[in-house]
Amino acid sequence: MPLTRSDFQFAYMTNVVDGNQCHTYGASSWLPFQGTGAYVYDTYSFRSFYLASFGMGGLSPGTTAAQKQAYRECKKLGPNIIQGDYYPLTPYSRSNNVWMAWQFDRPDLGEGHAQVFRRTNSPIATMSFQLQGLEPEMSYEVEDFDKAERSSLSGQYLMKTGLTVKLGPRASAIFYYKLLKPVSER
Repeated sequence: MPLTRSDFQFAYMTNVVDGNQCHTYGASSWLPFQGTGAYVYDTYSFRSFYLASFGMGGLSPGTTAAQKQAYRECKKLGPNIIQGDYYPLTPYSRSNNVWMAWQFDRPDLGEGHAQVFRRTNSPIATMSFQLQGLEPEMSYEVEDFDKAERSSLSGQYLMKTGLTVKLGPRASAIFYYKLLKPVSER
């Protein structure tokens, strides 16, 4: 059980942010529990380090807001990461001109999330990501962490059409979804 999967986590290290996206993308198929620390405080960067065991170092009064956001988000995502099914949503790449995305799904609870990253030199501003493992005939409430918006979409729509995401260069998004109970169960 790697509490810290690598010492490749410090801000001065070349390509440490996108490199940790690659670590999560590759290792999540094999290690449901893994950990790392982040020493970078912009949203794109610290989201690239989210795992079931996550920490931030080198804190100062100037990084308090980033720390609070990161811990709040990661606390919500952690159970999906450690207990959920993992689905890559893009091909693996170390290139800085692509998008990287993955999903963790909890079929036992009917909830999960997708993490999406548009890397620095990607010329594509909008992409769609077809989620996996959902119940096509059911509806899901989808929360966009950045817009504080919630929408209701069918599992069929999320798996066939997908989540359409528009991001600027070197930007990220997190979408948390949960199964809405049928009217008869409310």
